[in-house]
Amino acid sequence: MRRHAFDDWLVSAPLLRPVPRAVRAAAFLDADPILEASASRSLGLGICDGPQGDERVHVTVSADNKRSLILDGKDTDGFVQSEVRCKGQAPELLVGRCDDPKIRKAWKCHGLDPDFAKEAFPYVAKVLEKIRARCKLPSAKPEVLMLGLGGGTMQSFLSAQCPGSHVTTVEASSAVVEAARRFFGFDGQVKVEEARQAIKALAAQKRRFDVIVIDITDTVLRGEDVKNLRALLKSGGEVLHNHTNTQKMLEQLDSFQKLFHVDKETFPGGNASAVSALHAGQTHYEAAGGSPTLRKAVAESLERTRPGLRADPDKVICMPGGKPVIFHTIAALCEDG
Repeated sequence: MRRHAFDDWLVSAPLLRPVPRAVRAAAFLDADPILEASASRSLGLGICDGPQGDERVHVTVSADNKRSLILDGKDTDGFVQSEVRCKGQAPELLVGRCDDPKIRKAWKCHGLDPDFAKEAFPYVAKVLEKIRARCKLPSAKPEVLMLGLGGGTMQSFLSAQCPGSHVTTVEASSAVVEAARRFFGFDGQVKVEEARQAIKALAAQKRRFDVIVIDITDTVLRGEDVKNLRALLKSGGEVLHNHTNTQKMLEQLDSFQKLFHVDKETFPGGNASAVSALHAGQTHYEAAGGSPTLRKAVAESLERTRPGLRADPDKVICMPGGKPVIFHTIAALCEDG
């Protein structure tokens, strides 16, 4: 990946992983339980439909205890939104309603298999990699906003791998939240609200985040939405965006390009991402000696790496290379001749 000389990045990745026809057929045979049960046996899958009565949401469980959250939508029937593998042996591969107490009890997820992170969708691995890098910084407690829950895959792995992080999740569907809690091991807090309204409200509250993850199926953010994202981001923050539809991803990037510089990257397996630098309002010349944030970071680094040294940020000057420092020092100390 080629990086710009900027601190902030945006990622947009269309998931180009179609659901196998057999799984699509099995997951949506709600009208005929007998056929659905037969398909379940032939595929080795347990299938449940309609948590909280929402027929657009489906869950499957495989013989190796892998769970898939499958969503219906305009032009997206059979879209696999999330996958996780839970610890322990696979439960009974039942077929029925997700609100059935028997299925809820049998399919309870008793923690995630940590090795499954290696098998996650490429964009999930990329997002987690970027957030984990922030978790390694001294005294790091990154504030993360996630628009879209799915099965809570990223939230759960982040909770385990970056325990100091604080995650705020927004999800429009209470049925998706229910499925994530019942079958995918998710136990975090969620604000059930449409993403556009949520970011508008958070911006009005002057909330600030180190990372914003956007994973809401085929939603293109424009105009005021983009401005609100910009207002929500801390200096040096990152926006990571996933799309499942190539055309809509291009529309999204066209909207972002008015503010961002865009690069492109391709993941193994056909997942493409677009990477863009975001400045969160830092579009003007900085102070000659460096921004206060930069001078503070330099002072902290000096004190950390040179025990006993006390560094005052107000006495730190940042310059583009060593030659200007030498020149200005000579100019200040030497007289003519």
